[in-house]
Amino acid sequence: ALPALAAALLLQSVFLGYGGFTALGANVLIMGLPALIVSMVFRGFVTRSTTPSQVFGWGCGAGAVSILLTYLCAAAVLLASGKEFQGVAAWVVAVHLPLLIIESYVTGAALYYFKKNRPEWLTASMPPPERKE
Repeated sequence: ALPALAAALLLQSVFLGYGGFTALGANVLIMGLPALIVSMVFRGFVTRSTTPSQVFGWGCGAGAVSILLTYLCAAAVLLASGKEFQGVAAWVVAVHLPLLIIESYVTGAALYYFKKNRPEWLTASMPPPERKE
């Protein structure tokens, strides 16, 4: 997740001017850390689930937790930036709560679809890198 996020955020700052180079590290941390945590916590539950409805439930949980952690990380970065950002930090979390509901449903629905139609995608692991000698 981290290399993909870093590349996407770099391209976004270069071509769109959004975020900028000075905030690139913070943005990668804000988005990447929750992705790693949620992956470590929820992957086992999703892969061991036997029915699509169980996978949907775990997917909803993963989507909700990832969004919540992302905005808590953003609020923490804002709080660390100074007192003038305290009000903004609270609003960042509060305003994005509807997104948490939407994201949890979308993630659950996507995993439900994969469990029904492509269950091997949920248990597949990446092959080890080939060694060149």
